[in-house]
Amino acid sequence: MAERARAIEPGWEVYSMDGEIVGEVLETRPDYLHVQHNRLFTRKDLYFPPTVIREVTTGQVWLTLDKTVLEEQDWSAPPATPSALDPATLPTTERAGTAAGQASGVPGAREVSGDAREITVPVAEERLAVEKQPRTIGEVLIRREVTERKQTIPVELAYEEVRVERRPANREATEEDLRLATGADLAALDADQPLIIPVVEEVIEIQRRLMVREELVVTKQHLARQREVTETVRRIEPHIETTGNLEQERIQEAP
Repeated sequence: MAERARAIEPGWEVYSMDGEIVGEVLETRPDYLHVQHNRLFTRKDLYFPPTVIREVTTGQVWLTLDKTVLEEQDWSAPPATPSALDPATLPTTERAGTAAGQASGVPGAREVSGDAREITVPVAEERLAVEKQPRTIGEVLIRREVTERKQTIPVELAYEEVRVERRPANREATEEDLRLATGADLAALDADQPLIIPVVEEVIEIQRRLMVREELVVTKQHLARQREVTETVRRIEPHIETTGNLEQERIQEAP
């Protein structure tokens, strides 16, 4: 476990047992693995003891816990007590100050055979840790302006025309002729259905009687003509302005 933990380098990705990405390695300590979980505009630091490291491959670290278990526990602080990477669990050849080395009187030394001694000296280096912070570079202002324009649309209107036709007649007037002569059925006249209205007059005969002198044929016809209606309609025109260092080329308006 100790050798695998020492092989971990900053920048490696850390995954849970079920394949969910946990974060990125920020640093490796003897008693914990410092992982940084980056989200949009936020950062979360996680500290995992070496006991939860299951497998280490090039560029990847796999934990023994799945995502659900990881979310249920608090990993926001380093472990309070040393874990699997403390000096007691490491081989004596891998860390200075072990019992064998201290027994020989030289820090980090141990006896190999006879008078031969082996000293382990750690070599440290500095590495850069880059952090990103959001910065406001400008604002997008959208102003609305109400404009007016004239709009004309055609409207179809239906109307009726009455055509009166006169034709001669010479017959005795009946009760129906007298009723029709009053024009009572004019209002109920349908289009394309003629209504015959008799014109009655008295003629002198041996007997006085009413005769139908002529008939008026009235026909209604449905016609249509075009008319134009003009009214004012409104619509909203957006005007986009920018402030700060935000370049106009970064603002793209849809056609």
